[in-house]
Amino acid sequence: MNGMQPERLGPYRIERKLGRGGMGTVFAGVDDHGHRVAVKVLAPALAAEPGFRQRFDAEIESLKKLMHPGIVRLYGFGEQDDYIFYAMEFVDGPSLEEELRAGRRFDWRETADLAIQIARALRHAHDHGVIHRDLKPANLLLADEDQIKLSDFGIARLFGQRLTGSGGVLGTAEYMAPEQAEGQPVSPRCDLYSLGCVMYAMLTGQPPFRADSLPAMLDKHRRETPRPLRELAADVPADMERVVARLLAKSPDERYPTAQAVARELEMLIDRLTLGSSRAQPATPPAKGERDASAEHLASPRAALADTDVELPRSGARAKHEPAPLHATGEIGAITDASATPRRVRFETVGRPDKERNAGKWWHIALAALPTATMLAALVALFVYLVRGPSIDERFAAIEEAAATGDPAELAEKESEIDRLIDELDEDDLRLDALRDHRSAIELWRIERRLARGLPAAKRNGGRTPVERLLADALWMAERDPEEAAKLLETLIALYDAPEDAAADNGDDSRQAVAIARRNLKRLRPLVERQRADHRAVIEDSLARAEKLRASNPAAARRIFEALVRQYGNEPWAAPWIEPARQAIAEIK
Repeated sequence: MNGMQPERLGPYRIERKLGRGGMGTVFAGVDDHGHRVAVKVLAPALAAEPGFRQRFDAEIESLKKLMHPGIVRLYGFGEQDDYIFYAMEFVDGPSLEEELRAGRRFDWRETADLAIQIARALRHAHDHGVIHRDLKPANLLLADEDQIKLSDFGIARLFGQRLTGSGGVLGTAEYMAPEQAEGQPVSPRCDLYSLGCVMYAMLTGQPPFRADSLPAMLDKHRRETPRPLRELAADVPADMERVVARLLAKSPDERYPTAQAVARELEMLIDRLTLGSSRAQPATPPAKGERDASAEHLASPRAALADTDVELPRSGARAKHEPAPLHATGEIGAITDASATPRRVRFETVGRPDKERNAGKWWHIALAALPTATMLAALVALFVYLVRGPSIDERFAAIEEAAATGDPAELAEKESEIDRLIDELDEDDLRLDALRDHRSAIELWRIERRLARGLPAAKRNGGRTPVERLLADALWMAERDPEEAAKLLETLIALYDAPEDAAADNGDDSRQAVAIARRNLKRLRPLVERQRADHRAVIEDSLARAEKLRASNPAAARRIFEALVRQYGNEPWAAPWIEPARQAIAEIK
C-alpha cells in the first residue's frame, strides 16, 4: 500500500484512515449494504516476522469461537498481496480508559453493573478456551451509556499453547496478574485479577499500583497489597471492597473460581444493597473440577488503536446493525489502491464456528464409532444437526427458556438471536409477538439500569424529562428507603399512566417509565410489607412499655408516646397504633 489509502479491501469500500501504529493501520469501511466496519491492516514488518502466521492463525481461530454481545465481533479476515487484514465490529464509543482520563469516576452501582457484563463476556471466552490476557480500560468500550464490550483479544491464545516462548510476559503491567508478571502459564483467573484492577480504577480513578518502571510495577503486583479501596473512595460499600479484594488476591486459588461466580456475587451484592433481600447469599464456588456451562466478537477502531497514539473523536452513537452476510471463502474480486494495478484478494467470512469446526471432523468421529452401529447412527444424526444448525423451533425454545428465568440479563444474552428470528419469521407467525415483547423487555431493562444510577448521572448527561427524573429519583431512593421509593413509583403511575381509551398519549418515554415503575413497584411491595411488619412490632412493644409506665412514671411514658407520634404520625398505615398514643398524651398531665 506504500502509505496510500486503498479504495477497497475485501468486500469493504474504504472511507478513511482512522489511525496508524506499530501493529498496523486501521481504516473505516462500509460494505455494499451500507454497514460500517473497522478494517485493520497489519504492518508488513510484523507480518514478515518468523512464526507470525502461526500466531495470527491461532488468534483468528480463537476469535472465531467468540459470539457474545459483550465481545466486539470479528466479521472476516483475508490477504491482499503480502498484506494481512481483518474486519471488525465498528463500536463508535469511548473506551473506559478515555472516560477515566477525562476525570469520570464510577459509583459502586455503575461499577457493579459494568463488571457483571465484563464477567459474563469473560465467562463466554473462558468456556471456549480463550483467555484475554490483556484486560484493561483501553480494551473496554462503552458502546452505549450502560453497555460495555471487551475488545482486542489480539494477544489471546488457546489453552495449552505457548506461542510467546517460555517466560514471555504479555499484557499491560498496571492490570497484570502476579503469576502473569512472573511469566508463568496463564489461566482464566488471570483475567479475574485484571478485572479486579479495572474495578479498582473505576471506583478510585487510579489502578491499584503505580511505579516508575516496569520491573517495579511487576514487583508490586507480586508482593504488595494495594491501598484499601475505601480510603480512596469512602462511599464504596464494604461488600464491594471485599469483592475487589478477593479478585486481587495474589494466589489464583484465593480468587473467585470462575467469571460466572463473580457475576453472581455482584448481582447478589446489588440485591442486598438496593433491596435488602434476605435471599441474597454469597456465591457458592463450584466443586473442584466443575466448570460453568457456556453462556452464549473483535475490535473497534478504538480497540484496534490501543497500541497507537491516535486519538479518535468521541461519539455517543453506535452501530445498530451488523454487516450483512458475505460470500463464503474464495476469490471475491479486485482490490485497488491509489498506486497499484487491480489484484485478486482472498477473504474469509466468519460464520458459525462450532458448526464449521465440527463439520470438518465428522469423518474422524464416524470412523471411530464404526464398531457400534447405533453409535454411528447417532453420530450421523448429530452431524446432520450440526450442518443444518438448530431449527427455528429450537432457537425460539432457547429464548423462551432464558425468558422464563425472570433474569433480564439472561434474556439480554439472547438479544442477537431474537433479532435474527424477528428478521427470519413471516409476519403472520404467532411467535413474533413474543419475540417483540422480549425485545421491549430488554430495552426497558437497559433504560432501568441507566436510570438506576440516579440523579448524579442525570445531571452528568445534561438532564432528562420530568418523568425520567421522577423515575430516576424512585430507583435511587429504592437503595435507601424502599417505602419512599414505592410512594414515588405510585405517584409516577398516577401522573403518567394513560388509559387505553384516553384521548391524549404522553409518549414513548412515559409508557416506558410506567412499565418500569410497575415492575419495580411489584418487586418493592413485599419488602415494604416486611418492613412495616417490623415497624408494627416496634410500635406495639413501645406502646406496651409506655402503658406500664403511665402510673409509676408518667413523664417517661409521655416521652415514649410523643416519640412514636413524631416517628410514625404521618404514616397512614400506622394510624391504628398512633391514635391511641395521641390520646394517651392528651390524658397524661
